[in-house]
Order: sequence, then structure tokens, then C-alpha cells
Amino acid sequence: MQEFYHHQLNSGISELPRIFGMTASPIKSKVGNSESSWSDNIRKLMTLMHSKVYTCVSEAVIKEFIPTSTPKFKFYRDNGIQFVLFEELASKLKMLKEQHEFTLRSSDFTKSAAESAQKRITKSFFALIFCLDELGVWLALKAAESLSTNEFDSFSWGHSGDRVVKNFILACVHTLKGYLRCDPEWSIGDNIKSDVELGLLTSKVCCLIDSLLEYRLSSWIGFSLNISNVVMKSCNVGYYYGCSGFYSPCSY
Repeated sequence: MQEFYHHQLNSGISELPRIFGMTASPIKSKVGNSESSWSDNIRKLMTLMHSKVYTCVSEAVIKEFIPTSTPKFKFYRDNGIQFVLFEELASKLKMLKEQHEFTLRSSDFTKSAAESAQKRITKSFFALIFCLDELGVWLALKAAESLSTNEFDSFSWGHSGDRVVKNFILACVHTLKGYLRCDPEWSIGDNIKSDVELGLLTSKVCCLIDSLLEYRLSSWIGFSLNISNVVMKSCNVGYYYGCSGFYSPCSY
């Protein structure tokens, strides 16, 4: 504003951009509770922005235009994935991680290249373990497939260690696929109870899907890890259950 807008304004130019802004916090700094303190800061803002500030006389006026929601709580038994299955898969993924880390250590890559590749392997490993525990085998597989696609897109083929990272993720994809049914007529969601019992999905995922189907919704905001958002958006679980789709715009 000071470098462009006010400079042009002081030069006598009248055709300047007009900006409409909305905010719940027009004042960034902490000020006193008195009306005079608020007024002084608002005036400074108006001078700086060459603007006018409008507000409602009370919060009750705003509430008339804001729809209210009726909270509804849904509970599920968080059984997670079968412990034996989780330990078995987690052990195999960890073994793959250690094998590819050994490849990096025994290679002639530069130290920085090897460390960069190792960090990516470690990050991918923990993301897959998280999805395996929280979402189930099937969505862990979708996470691995998503990671493999992202890695392929980001490869700068002259960079040492890229192929090791790619091979690790592809090995994880192959390992996870080994726990799915080979029947060509089978698809996820044919038997939800069986999917949960086999560890392909967790009860948490099924609860989310049921909630969406109940209200015919197509979105939610949530999840505590970015990879979960990517998986639920990219694999479109709702398709298998007759729902229009999932979109999770928030990443924590």
C-alpha cells in the first residue's frame, strides 16, 4: 500500500484499484479494551488502507444471516487393524526401508544426496505406517500408489538416490498388493464387514463412509496427516459405496 497505492494517490492518479475486504480481526496487534483504543486503531487502519470500515451494531445482527448446524455425534469401536496383521506388514515395510537405506549407505552417492534420499524414504515409511494403522491395508496401498506417482513426477533423473526412493515405494506397493484378494470380480466395499475383519479398512473409515451416505454428502474436513487427505481424495472411496465422492481440502 505504501509503496504503490499511496505513491500513486499522492501523484494525483484517481483510477486506482478498489478492494473489498472481509475480516473478523481488523486489528492485528493487542490493544486495550476501551472503545477509544479500538477507534484509534481502526482510524489508523482506514488511513493506511485509504478505506472505510463497516461493521454491525451487534453480533446478533450477523447471526441472522449465518445458518446454524445441529451437531450429531457418531461413535464407533476403534478396533484398528488386526494387531497380528499390522505387526506383520509393519515388519515387512521396515525391512524394505532398511534394505534400501543400506543400498544408499553402500553406494557412491554424495553425502547430501544420500541423506536427502534417506529422509524421503523415512517420510514415506512413516506415512504408510500411519495409513496402515488408521485406515487399513487397502488405503495404505492407495497411499503408496499416490506416493509413487508423486515421486515419478518429481524425479530429476540425474539426481543420485532418486531411483532408490522409487524402488522402495514400488516395493511397498508390491508388498501391500499381496494382501488383497486376487479374485478379478472382487472390489472393496462388496462386504464391508469382511473388509474390516480382513484389515482392508478400519472401523473409523467405515464410520466416515456411513456418515456421508446417511446425508448424501460429498465432502468432509479432517484427518491429522496430509497423506490421509491425499488418499481419501485421490482414491475416491465413496465410488465403491455409491457416494458421489470425497474431497478433503484441509491439511494439518
